Amino acid sequence: MNYDYLDRIRSAISLYTRRRTSNILEGSFRSVYRGRSMEFDDLKEYVPGDDVHDIDWKSSSRTGKVLIRRYMAERRHNVLFLPDSSRGMLAHMPSGEVKWEVALMAAGVIAYLMDGQGADYAFLFGGARGMQFSGFRTGNIHLETLLHTYRNVMQDGQEHTPFAEVLDRAAEIDLRKKIIVVLTDRKGLTCLDDRRLKKLSVNNDLLVLCMEDVMLTGTAQTARRVKARQAEKEKKERKLPAGRLTAAGAGNRIRAIFRRYLTPDRTYDLEAGHYEDLFVISGRALQEAERREREEGLAAARARLRRSRGGLAVIESEADILDRTLELFERYRHEYYG
Repeated sequence: MNYDYLDRIRSAISLYTRRRTSNILEGSFRSVYRGRSMEFDDLKEYVPGDDVHDIDWKSSSRTGKVLIRRYMAERRHNVLFLPDSSRGMLAHMPSGEVKWEVALMAAGVIAYLMDGQGADYAFLFGGARGMQFSGFRTGNIHLETLLHTYRNVMQDGQEHTPFAEVLDRAAEIDLRKKIIVVLTDRKGLTCLDDRRLKKLSVNNDLLVLCMEDVMLTGTAQTARRVKARQAEKEKKERKLPAGRLTAAGAGNRIRAIFRRYLTPDRTYDLEAGHYEDLFVISGRALQEAERREREEGLAAARARLRRSRGGLAVIESEADILDRTLELFERYRHEYYG
């Protein structure tokens, strides 16, 4: 089980931490239990419902605001990752990368950072034989196993448990307080309705990473990126010793020829099972309508998450992962939701 994911994660984090902190668990999270008999944590402004016995009168008089003292027990964070395994995650992103592969790297980066900060983490996702739950543990072997399992599920070519059912199960599978990290796409965001968000965010911290979708009406640049990535992948697959050609290698070459000459540079609809008509989708008015619909859909998702005290970040490529993730955690710590 020697994959390059952990090496890529370590390299990216090593380069990034020369510029910024990667301590994503510093600050305040609801998933850590707080109580008056525990160790002092921090101060926060009083809101109706807080215990008046926790008011810090000296700090309140000094700042002019009613502040309460918060305490927390010494305990590890529990982090539950919910990577989407729906068919739509097999599609490409604007960068030409595949959504599930970027989601896998994002989960790996977050888990790796949290592992070094004393967190236990688990994966819950849908497979061909039902849901798969790993249990909360820590360590590189545990992380490699999770990445390997999710990768195999996404490559098995079978129908998986619907993402909506995974979200419902996540609210019930483990009642301990935890940080929940959802990794999905725009379609998956529609599954996060108010009812599910309310259940998921009870006593939990909820963070959502959305893998950006290719625009249906703006595919020319993306098509070139996808084609370039496919050509690079095929080149690596064809690297065999001189004079040898396996059956798999021959099949790869044949498929490469068909893709090169017979695949049009336009959007393929995974659900409908066909390429979109280039003449129909190339109109400027339709492109503007799609952009407005995407903006409205994202704004609606942010509003729902804001009501449930959840955070959202959009990932457009693998290169975005660290920036978007650290920004998301930073915003969440300062209670900027949505």
